[in-house]
Amino acid sequence: MKKEETIWDKLLNFPQWVLAIAVFVFLIIPILHPLGLPVPVGAPAADFIKAIQEIPPGSNVLFFQEMSGSGWDEVKGGFTATLKYLWSKKINVVIVAVYADAGPPNLFGISYANPDRFDAKYGENYVYLGYVPGEEVMVAAFRDSIRKAVSVDYLGTPLENIPLLQKVDSYKDFHSIIVSFSTGTSMDKYVRQWYATHPEIPQLWMTASGNEMSAVSYWVAGMAKGYLSGPTGCAAMENFIGEPGLAAKITDMKNLASIPTLVLVAIGNIAYFGKKRLGRR
Repeated sequence: MKKEETIWDKLLNFPQWVLAIAVFVFLIIPILHPLGLPVPVGAPAADFIKAIQEIPPGSNVLFFQEMSGSGWDEVKGGFTATLKYLWSKKINVVIVAVYADAGPPNLFGISYANPDRFDAKYGENYVYLGYVPGEEVMVAAFRDSIRKAVSVDYLGTPLENIPLLQKVDSYKDFHSIIVSFSTGTSMDKYVRQWYATHPEIPQLWMTASGNEMSAVSYWVAGMAKGYLSGPTGCAAMENFIGEPGLAAKITDMKNLASIPTLVLVAIGNIAYFGKKRLGRR
């Protein structure tokens, strides 16, 4: 005679395909529409947000971007949210790719941030210089004179014909520098070439979460005013401007996808202890 299946047995035999569908649905939702679920805002990210708020409207910022395509997912939300904030405050931005693979991500990020929405005009409020080879040599060269380091922007337009670059040329003309980097030692050159010579110029960083241990010591020492670490830090910046986007998609997926798993764990425990209690009767 077949033993009657109890409610606890049914719970223990919960079909895995239901869980798979639930996880899939929870992954798709933020891809279609990021929700901007709360994320922990660590002290470095809070300091980044505080420092960027202290940049006066009308100032100039130099944005070094060396995050390649392979690590772009880690910082794209911070990159785009930062550009949105700067343009909303009428802060001028000069962007340069310091790493060969950083060119395409920059173009995507600039387009996604949508400068037209903020009436930010190319050549007047922002300029993209494209990939400039040389890494640390070029980082130092930009400190002393952009016009001596490069002659055209990424479109081939002579810098002398670009209004913004007629007004800004060296460290004297920038309020802050923002650095997006992917490797654990990339930030060293900005400390050597900018902080060591001009510590009065604030540095704001964003990086892959795996570089947290490399960046934190510089932040503690005050060499970086703050930094965004990985999608969580970048989602904090998106939440600050009130526009969940590329980073929120990643953090929302992580948060939502864990819900079915937690529910299944709860069901399993309830069923186990319910069946155990039933067996004692």
